[in-house]
Amino acid sequence: MGYTERCATVIPMRPDGSTECEHIGEEHTDLGSLGFGQCVIAECPCIGYVEEGVEGADDQLALLTLAEAELIVGEPAAEWKSRCFEMATKLEDAYRGSAVYGHWIGPVAPGSIFGYRAVTGFVQHGWIEMPGGSVVDPTRWCFEAVDPYIYVGPNDHYDRGGNALRMRMAGPAPPATTEPGTVLTVSTAAATLLFAMTGWRDLDNLSDEQLSWLAHMSPEVYGFEHASTIFQALADAGQKARIPIDNWRWAMEKPMFSGVKWGEE
Repeated sequence: MGYTERCATVIPMRPDGSTECEHIGEEHTDLGSLGFGQCVIAECPCIGYVEEGVEGADDQLALLTLAEAELIVGEPAAEWKSRCFEMATKLEDAYRGSAVYGHWIGPVAPGSIFGYRAVTGFVQHGWIEMPGGSVVDPTRWCFEAVDPYIYVGPNDHYDRGGNALRMRMAGPAPPATTEPGTVLTVSTAAATLLFAMTGWRDLDNLSDEQLSWLAHMSPEVYGFEHASTIFQALADAGQKARIPIDNWRWAMEKPMFSGVKWGEE
């Protein structure tokens, strides 16, 4: 089992170029105008070593303290309320993850700022997803009525893209029509999948109702190897605006298990 060297801490840089880990500014990578960097000195105690291929390695990487995250954002965490996706976007590079948007479907404490949403079953929310599937959530505490902290752990109460609710509302595939409509050109494999899902024998005259049903399907329902093909076909037919942007990003940016990016053949 090999080990991969990863810098685990963002180091605040003083005006004179020195840092809290006593390394000069030139020895830290630039993270933009805020003047923070990551230590690249092998002997520095801020370097972390993560065992390759170990489940939970994402959590070992996410070692920023709340104070360090506040320095990157430029505001105290108490000011992050109702700004979940903004905070996730500002911190995604530091955590080497991707800011995503969807629904929080976990418990909502009555005394929290979202207590009034406890009966709805979901709250719009943004967080950071790590490559291994775990979550970094800078604002989960807003649902829990506790002091600010950075959640790092399992993807337990998160619904990316709000697809759980969308799938409950989707209903069965609308019937095919013989009226002139939109032509959708997909691979044979994707066409076979769509026939199994819908019973549509061809994709040569799709109605607005059919197009919307296809566009609102979760990428996980299609399977990512087909979701990118179907979504790209919708876009090529001038129907991209029907696809929820979070699902478009998810399907088109998610890497294949083979290491090839979805959409590349």
